[in-house]
Amino acid sequence: MKSLKILAWAMVILSLCACESDEGSRDFDKEVLLKDLATNIIVPSYTQFSDASSSFLNATVTFTETPQEDNLIALQAEWVKMTNSWASIEMVDLGPVAINYFRTYISRWPLTETALIEEAINTTETIDETYVSNQGSTRKGLHAIEYLIFDQDNDHQKIIDAFADPNRGLYLKALAQNLVTISTQMSNDWSNTYQAEFIEKIGNGIGTSVNDLANNIIVFAENIKNKKLGAPLGKGSLTQELAPDLVESPYSKTSVEQLKENLTSLKLYFEGNGGTGLAKLIDFSTENTENHQLSEKIISQIEGIITLLDGFNTPLFTAVENQQLEQSNELYTEMENLIRLLKSDMMSALSLTLTFSDNDGD
Repeated sequence: MKSLKILAWAMVILSLCACESDEGSRDFDKEVLLKDLATNIIVPSYTQFSDASSSFLNATVTFTETPQEDNLIALQAEWVKMTNSWASIEMVDLGPVAINYFRTYISRWPLTETALIEEAINTTETIDETYVSNQGSTRKGLHAIEYLIFDQDNDHQKIIDAFADPNRGLYLKALAQNLVTISTQMSNDWSNTYQAEFIEKIGNGIGTSVNDLANNIIVFAENIKNKKLGAPLGKGSLTQELAPDLVESPYSKTSVEQLKENLTSLKLYFEGNGGTGLAKLIDFSTENTENHQLSEKIISQIEGIITLLDGFNTPLFTAVENQQLEQSNELYTEMENLIRLLKSDMMSALSLTLTFSDNDGD
């Protein structure tokens, strides 16, 4: 009888140990997730932006040496490639990128006072990269370049004539070189140093990579809704007045392309781009719950927004200027729906913490 009791207790203990083992074996490997995100998405995106910046610098040299229409068109095309490349990585504001405020130096807009750029050009100082790097954020970066090489009426000759001033060419080359320097540093910092730190910071708490990245995603989605769409549509302002000049990239009228890059890259972080993505972590965390289809809902919502953007038949600047707002308002509403999924459902499912205020972002 006594031996039977001992055997029974032994079976209970073994059962408990087996349960603990099963639970332990079901821990999600966040290190694999972070490694895949860094290796398959983040680092290649920084490399791509660095390469695109170098290509733009080469086109800048060609145009400033021979300022003619074919060189200008080629230069504009390289700017679009470079800016779309930035749009695919601008969401990630972590580590050295955040510490050094690189995002502000690269893409500060709207340019409400272009006179400041003209003032910087009309100088007796030597115009080189050092001169540009000491300028304020509204006098440099992608959108200062956009102002110099695009015309809202697509008047190429007007742009070419303006570059008869040698200072203008020097300033443009210095702007391009400054972007090469910044993009190269970001790429090197991630590849050589921060990538390992990013992968090591596993867990769910504040300061861990998953929590930081999730907050970046939400800040970015809020920025798209509030700044890239809401501001030009008059959302949230007291007057509710339309403001086409607050559209991103108003001179090139390419904001829809950049929004598509924004959303396409966001989708990659969930799908994993050939590796483990956030969707797998969400699926693991919501298994056997009523929210088990959350990752599918998020990806479907992002895909729906991309489809809306594909359907734009006029630039966002033109749509706002001409008060053709149906598509833009629908896009704004769908971004609101996406943010609810991310900010409430995703953060709750992953037991993550919001660490920003609604006023954060650009």
